[in-house]
Amino acid sequence: MSKENILEQMLDTIEMHEYTDLREQMLNILESAVYGNASGYARNELRNMWLDIEDRIAEDSTPPNEEQLGLLNPAFDVES
Repeated sequence: MSKENILEQMLDTIEMHEYTDLREQMLNILESAVYGNASGYARNELRNMWLDIEDRIAEDSTPPNEEQLGLLNPAFDVES
């Protein structure tokens, strides 16, 4: 990922997966960098945030196990 488009790619990924909480978090981080003169903090937080995004995507793409299916739909019989 090139440095020139990392913020754009992060925002696109956040919006594509509808992670509204991460969008707000990203905007707060950028605001602190711009208005709070905290660019080092922002770079570190954005790096950590990208790792969180990748983790969420991995979790979202993992199919539910039998227990999770039962919790999502109690009437569904997994044994059938």
